[in-house]
This record gives sequence, C-alpha cells and structure tokens, in this order.
Amino acid sequence: MIVDLIKKCVFSPKLPREIVLEITSRCNLHCQFCFNKAYIQDRNCVEELSTRQIKTIIDIVSDSEASIIRFTGGEPLLRNDIIELMQYAHDQGLKVWLNTNATLIQRAEARAIAKYVQNVLVPLNAYDRVSELKISHEDVFKRKLKGIKFLQQFEVPHVRCGTVATKENIINLEKIFALVKRLKLSNWEVFREMPLPGKVSDISHQDMAVLVNKLIKINSQERKRYLIVNALPFCVYDPEKVSQVALGAVVDDGHSRFVIDAAGNAKPMYYLNEFIGDIFTSSVDAIWQARFMQDMRNLKFVPVVCRKCFYLKKCKGGSRFAAKTAYGDYVQADPLAQPQRLR
Repeated sequence: MIVDLIKKCVFSPKLPREIVLEITSRCNLHCQFCFNKAYIQDRNCVEELSTRQIKTIIDIVSDSEASIIRFTGGEPLLRNDIIELMQYAHDQGLKVWLNTNATLIQRAEARAIAKYVQNVLVPLNAYDRVSELKISHEDVFKRKLKGIKFLQQFEVPHVRCGTVATKENIINLEKIFALVKRLKLSNWEVFREMPLPGKVSDISHQDMAVLVNKLIKINSQERKRYLIVNALPFCVYDPEKVSQVALGAVVDDGHSRFVIDAAGNAKPMYYLNEFIGDIFTSSVDAIWQARFMQDMRNLKFVPVVCRKCFYLKKCKGGSRFAAKTAYGDYVQADPLAQPQRLR
C-alpha cells in the first residue's frame, strides 16, 4: 500500500497527497525508543487540540489537493471524540488512515474504524508477552493481538504493522516475522531506529547488514517485498542489497508529506521540529511551499559526497534529521553512511 502511494509522488510531488495529524500527545504505553515522548517537551505544545479545532484542520485539508489524512499521536484512541473525528474526515471526502497501538480496540471501536478508515498501521515490536513488556513497559501483548483481530474481523481494508529495527528486534526478526505471518497482515514495514536527542545510538553498520540480509532472505522465501520504509543511506552496507529492501527517504524529511502536531504547527516529519507554518493561518499549499520544504525536496541539504551517487534519487543521502541530530547540521552525512563503499 505504501509503495503504491510513493510510486505516485516520489520524484515530483507538486502537492502532498497525505497530511499526518497528531491529534494527541498522550499514550498509554512507554516504549523505550518512542520519539513522541522525547520531543514533546522540545515542542512546548499542548497535549491536544479541541474537537472543533481538529475539524477546522480537516476542512482545510479537504479543500486542498491532499486526499489522505492520517490520525496519529500519541495514541489516537485515547481521545473520546476519535470516532467523531474519523467520521467527519470521511464525510469530507478524505481517505482516513490511522496509526494506533491497537491495545484499546474492542468490537465497538473496530466496527467504527472499519466504517470510516481505509488503512491502519499498528506497531509490532515484540513477539510474545515478555518481549512486549520489556519494550512498552505494559502488559498489553494479548490486547494488541486481539485489537488487530477485531480490525480484521470487521474487514478494515488494510491492517498493517511496523517494526522498529532496534538491535534486539534485528536479532529477533525471524520471531517477529513469524507473528506477522500468523496474523495474516496486509503488509509489514520495518523502520530504521531514529536517534533521540542526547542519546548515542547503539545500532552499527554490522547490525544494519544483518537486517538487510535477513529481509532479503524473508522476501525470497515468502515471495514478498517487505521494506525498510524510512530514510536509510544505501551505503550503510552493500548498496545493491540495501536497494532491494529499502524504500529510501521518499516519505521522510518532508519529501512527500508533512505533519501537523498537537498544537497545530506544521513540520516536515514527526520528529523534525522545523516550523513550516501554522495550519490555522496558512494553506496546505503555502506550507508545502515553505522554503525549508523546497530546500529539502530540492536536495539542498544533501552532502557533497552524495551528489553524484547512483542511488541518490531514492536514498537522498539518508536521513537529514539523523545527520542534524548527530552532527548539528543538515548537510552532514547520515551517521550510518559509508560513502567510501561507492568509490
């Protein structure tokens, strides 16, 4: 599903097809690698907008060229008005997507979600109760699986899961995939773990090589194309192999969509805190054409060493956010990049 979306907008997105809306900063889990909790204090924003304010944003998005609105958080189902908001967006003619940890989904919620939502993304970073408890610090593994089953029972068109490639998840990737296969999901996506401020990532080039080879093996055995869907420099390992299982940076850093945070501030990505406009005073088009967004899409921040690379169109130099977090400057190399591999 996400690959089909990107095919339509990867190289020359005149306008974003998808707007991501953080409708709350609250969450019922405490995942150790969660960027939301790490950045909410930096944003200095309220926990969530009112129902009326979010409906105003939905109106603004529905008047734009965007066709998809994605509700995310925090955990969107913590809001008492979430069903009302999904219905409103649906009635405005938008395709509604939802990011949820699924632990709060019972039959009633699943029935309503199936009525208004086309696509649901659930994080899947554990393969049993013990591993889930270690990651989220909550005993919710069975509740999550039950929530996924309810979504499938009421025939939500696309129920997919995403796994963050932590060191432990890379080691246990086969166990996680066995669960993915058992759940009969629409798709499974893998996310490179993004660096958190003030913390040194323990993910090495060797770890990413293991991840790439494991995904290649799974794809070959299953005749699937499961991908690392966020920004990763292809020179982190053998670039030909990485290109087989990495989507590139086409959905990161503002290349094909942008995010509206819980205070109504537009930013290029969930964790990329560059202010690009106030959704209540700026149009979707004006935000999309903000100078930072144009510079990002025009690859102004790509390091010189990357500019003649064969893989640049997809890779885009890896994550500009990771470069800024590691070295304080968007034009530096992604900390996982090894450009010497391409010489």
